[in-house]
Amino acid sequence: MKDTGIASIIPRYGELNKLYKKIIGRGVLYFNEQESITDFYKEIKEMDELESSVIKLILSGDKGVSSVILKSLKQEVEASRMLYLANRMFFDSLNTEEVCLAHANRFDRQIEEQMAVVREHSNELRDVNNSLEAMAYKEHTRDEEELLQRRYDQCNKEYKEQKAKLDDWYALQKKAREEAYRCITNRFSSIDTLNEEILSMVGKYLLQEETVEIPEETVEPSLVTLFSKELTSSIHKVCNGKQFEEMDEIHFHANLNLYPCEKQLKVSANEKNRVCYLIYLLGERLSEKQRKEWKKTILQQLDIKTSYYRSKYKDPVSDFPSDSNQEFAKEMAKIF
Repeated sequence: MKDTGIASIIPRYGELNKLYKKIIGRGVLYFNEQESITDFYKEIKEMDELESSVIKLILSGDKGVSSVILKSLKQEVEASRMLYLANRMFFDSLNTEEVCLAHANRFDRQIEEQMAVVREHSNELRDVNNSLEAMAYKEHTRDEEELLQRRYDQCNKEYKEQKAKLDDWYALQKKAREEAYRCITNRFSSIDTLNEEILSMVGKYLLQEETVEIPEETVEPSLVTLFSKELTSSIHKVCNGKQFEEMDEIHFHANLNLYPCEKQLKVSANEKNRVCYLIYLLGERLSEKQRKEWKKTILQQLDIKTSYYRSKYKDPVSDFPSDSNQEFAKEMAKIF
């Protein structure tokens, strides 16, 4: 990697995720984007070096700083995975070879036009040279010979100038082809595989936030906020009246955080599989202990069996998601 500092990798992932969103939004991949993605893949695949950087960070002494940095890295990598998984079919079907070949051949027209110019000057130079050679076998004056020689010199100069321009175009073509062939492979799936490995590796070293042990009976569940108002508000805007029956934002926030609430959240008809995916995404933001208890309770409140959840929670990001599942996964990717 150019810079092995973990803090420098985080903004790289931020740029990658912005790039993913641009490509998704326009539905087209440009060569400079493919080049950036290829460079990112080649840098980030050096897993041994990345892990060494993580270890150095942890051993630096400041656990608070290292914890924040590793959590930030984890968040960006997870966002990258979400964007890819929610749009897997689109990314994997992008014809990177076609994009790169278009870049490799982008100077073909200029070369063809310049070759015609060079050919014209070459023919003129040949004709003048032939006239000079023929002059030796017939009577001519010194002035005629000098005039023809000057014409030859001028033609030769112009030919060399035009040939140099053609050589410049060929040099640009060579560079473009080298750039294209270096980037010709579709790397989206490979980056996602690396992301999986990075999340697994970071998970080994991520420092857990210290918690003060409080006797269980003194904990007031209604005071524990698992999900921020900002997060639940974003989910409410997308899911209210769709995945869930109509409910105001305040009670929606309360239900997701398991606060005692007079209004109970209800899943809309034919939306359970998408709600299962939402539960999975929310659960991933919690500690292992919190996740287990929260999932158990929220599934009971929403009348979703655990077995159904386990079989359906990845439907929106499966290999062949329905249009509605794919659209829902895209909306969730924007939020999470």
